[in-house]
Amino acid sequence: MSPTVTLVAAIVPGLVAAAFAFFQATKTAKLNTTTNENIAAQNAAIERAKLDLERVRIDGDAYNRAKTTYEQLLVEMRNELDRVRRQIDRMQEQSDRLSDQLAREQDVSHTLRQQVVNQAQQITQLRHQVVTLEQLLNALNNGDYPGRMPPPVPQIPETDPIHPPPRPPHLRRSDPVT
Repeated sequence: MSPTVTLVAAIVPGLVAAAFAFFQATKTAKLNTTTNENIAAQNAAIERAKLDLERVRIDGDAYNRAKTTYEQLLVEMRNELDRVRRQIDRMQEQSDRLSDQLAREQDVSHTLRQQVVNQAQQITQLRHQVVTLEQLLNALNNGDYPGRMPPPVPQIPETDPIHPPPRPPHLRRSDPVT
């Protein structure tokens, strides 16, 4: 065999081995690149998941704070509603008492008005009796009834001892009695 053939025979397996090694190295490099890319993608996905998880946690905390605030406002509103209802009840009771008092005072006012009207009628009757008695007295003094019986004296109605009739205006005192 010739040295060239021997040399070629010695080089060919080395070249095949080198080509195979190069091919394997390229494949491994591609694999490593793909693996590195996969790892980077996984790390990026993990970071996104961590950020999403943090956003969810923050949103959950915000929701819990809002819920707590809302519940506190509901409690305050219920308390205020109860307070207003109690105030309405107190005011209604006061209104009922005032209505009852007004009704009683209107009854008393009506009774007093009736007493004033009755006393005014009694005063009118008494004035007529006074006029009649003055006329009778003048007639007797002048002798207009000689031998005849004088007309009967009108009866003076009895007055209520507890509530005497009011004095005529010209006899009333302007200053209060002490």
